[in-house]
Amino acid sequence: LINGISYIFSSISELWINVPRVQRKKAKVTFKEDFIEGLKFILKDEGLVRLLGICFFINFLFGMIRVSMIPWFVNSSHLGMERYGILNAFQSVGLIIGMISLSVVKIKSQDKYRLYLISVFIFIIGIGLEAVLNNFILILIFAVLSFGFQFVFNTLLNSTLMLKTPMEK
Repeated sequence: LINGISYIFSSISELWINVPRVQRKKAKVTFKEDFIEGLKFILKDEGLVRLLGICFFINFLFGMIRVSMIPWFVNSSHLGMERYGILNAFQSVGLIIGMISLSVVKIKSQDKYRLYLISVFIFIIGIGLEAVLNNFILILIFAVLSFGFQFVFNTLLNSTLMLKTPMEK
């Protein structure tokens, strides 16, 4: 229910997003050419390479932990599938808190990379603790914390990529 409400809130908030129109050249570019040009663009920028490297690491780590949590919840008498559903709802709450936090707090340009690294670090530590704790309340607290910071670093990453990509691309 909370997850569904968050999607509705997200879709409504998109009504106020202004995307500038870009005049594109009518050039025939194949997918392969565009893909290679994109890779060259990324590889020229050390910052983008670092950001994407961190993303690959996080996705790999997060995927393994998420897959291992389902059997852990199913096979634990003090957890169960009902509590796994509650955990997913609390993860959505964390995302909403992250979204609200970024809406309210103004982040200076020079502080964005530091906040990105801190958010990634807190997310990794929180997810790691979430996966080894046996106290359901602590698992929920770390889920909210982790997913709030996940929203922060994902938003900072995506906005940085958008700003660094030339308008004609």
